[in-house]
Amino acid sequence: MKKIILLILWLSISFVAYPHKVTVCYTGNTFSTLYPCGYCPASVGGGVSRRATAIEEIKKNNKNVILIDGGNFVYAGPSSAKETKQQFAKERTLIYLNTMAQMKYDAIGIGAEDISLGLDFLRSITENFELKFISSNIELKGVHPHLIKDFGDFKIGLIGLSPLSMAKESDLKVGSYLSKLKRTFRYLRRKVDFIILVSSLGDVENIALAKKFPEIKLILSSGPVSKIDKSVNVGKTVIITPAARGKSLRVVDLDVKNNRINDWKVQVKRLPLDLKEDPKIKASVPACFTDSDCSRKKGLVARCQNPGEITSLCGYYEAKQFEAIIITDKDCSFCSVDFPQAALRQHLLGISFKVLDYRQPEAKELIAKYDIVTLPSFILPIEVKDERGFANLSKFLKLKNGKYLLDEKVSGISLVLNRKPKSNQIDFFLDFNEPNSKKLLNDLVKFSRKNNVNLNIYFVIPEEPSSSRATEEIELALAVKDLYPSKFADYLLLRLQNRQSLFWMNPLETLGIDIDKVKALVKSKRIKQLVKDNKKIAEDLNVLAPNVIVINNIWIFKVVQINDKDLKNFFKTTNKK
Repeated sequence: MKKIILLILWLSISFVAYPHKVTVCYTGNTFSTLYPCGYCPASVGGGVSRRATAIEEIKKNNKNVILIDGGNFVYAGPSSAKETKQQFAKERTLIYLNTMAQMKYDAIGIGAEDISLGLDFLRSITENFELKFISSNIELKGVHPHLIKDFGDFKIGLIGLSPLSMAKESDLKVGSYLSKLKRTFRYLRRKVDFIILVSSLGDVENIALAKKFPEIKLILSSGPVSKIDKSVNVGKTVIITPAARGKSLRVVDLDVKNNRINDWKVQVKRLPLDLKEDPKIKASVPACFTDSDCSRKKGLVARCQNPGEITSLCGYYEAKQFEAIIITDKDCSFCSVDFPQAALRQHLLGISFKVLDYRQPEAKELIAKYDIVTLPSFILPIEVKDERGFANLSKFLKLKNGKYLLDEKVSGISLVLNRKPKSNQIDFFLDFNEPNSKKLLNDLVKFSRKNNVNLNIYFVIPEEPSSSRATEEIELALAVKDLYPSKFADYLLLRLQNRQSLFWMNPLETLGIDIDKVKALVKSKRIKQLVKDNKKIAEDLNVLAPNVIVINNIWIFKVVQINDKDLKNFFKTTNKK
């Protein structure tokens, strides 16, 4: 009897699920970045040889370690479309994947960028490399729909998802990720103790996915990153994003039980320049492929010699000094020139800047001489054409009267000089499908009504709308604007509350708008003119993207949030000019 009781107790104990500690090392969106960030501070570092050292250290100090990459590993250089550069991009990608094999990655996702060098190249990678690629919704030899990492007393299941957009780039078959996810999850859940989703759909899609599929408790997200900085909780699901271009490692310590996370912590494992490099990986990687792979040294220009070869090395030469002129509004706190300055410094090391206010006599002469109509304006000397970095900038420079003027795509636009100022006015350009448009519009409506500011609302209309429904939505809104201008903003706010609904009539009825009148205008020839007028206003201001505001008809800003205090102060300042 005692033996039977002891046996029963032993059996009951053996089936109790105990918590397990897991350490996930995660990278993604690396784009075959082999080297540390050359223009970053030394503390940022990066590079595969230092990453390998960090991973080895983590494996020594932790029991259950799994190493995962979220995808987008193919090199995405600025000139990779050219034939010679494309071959370099392929060679660089192959070397990068070889380093990942040496680091013994357990799984690698497939992202949209991974097909950028062609389906044949991607197929050759998945078929020939001793790496485990994962995606549940693409059909490609060498790519697994799922993987299982067996730690002996504990098993982790891995599911991969790739974006549907990959099908547009080639003949690759890409299935619906939601149905594939459900099917794979049902198959895996009885075979493993915990499931991780490796998804390159981007953090916006992955947040939505976590809400639709709460059974997945950990999502390693790659692809477009705009909403999540490092990590976020969505219900009981944890979503982790990678460091850009492998500048650091994401290390996630998990305490899991019954496919649930009891506790978790995400660390950023830095890869500074003083971290010891793995000698084997360092020996297998060329010193550089391009000049930008070489670390920066103050006052010196870096040159990559024998690029892509094991014999390659970085040479350094004194940088030629020259001055560029920036014309801007020095009184405008929103008119930053930091980004274009940084972009020019990255390619033209010896450049310095002289900043002029557009009201100064010297600036007025230059504005007239070079027919400048938007600010800030960057004027570069003709000598820049002899600089090696000029090749990367040439498409953004326009030669005029012996000087190069920087294109607005790089300099940005904050002030239009040839337009008549109009006090207390905001023009807002929105896109129905832009996630932040609803909040921005709501804040602008509140601000304009509170501060007696005239708010005009326009649409950013693409040359090729995503669907006929998108076109109809804009036409409907423009009809409401034309017939009921005082109710237009309220209609948009109501419509944006539930854009997925097909019942567009509900907001009209709520606001007392005559639906038949709106329908009649949408069906008439006049609607085409309203669309044309809207497009012309956007084209005149060179507004190509949504969530742009134009203040008093001349100041233009891309906005991510509305700060009432700053906006009010800006109006006070500009209305005096």
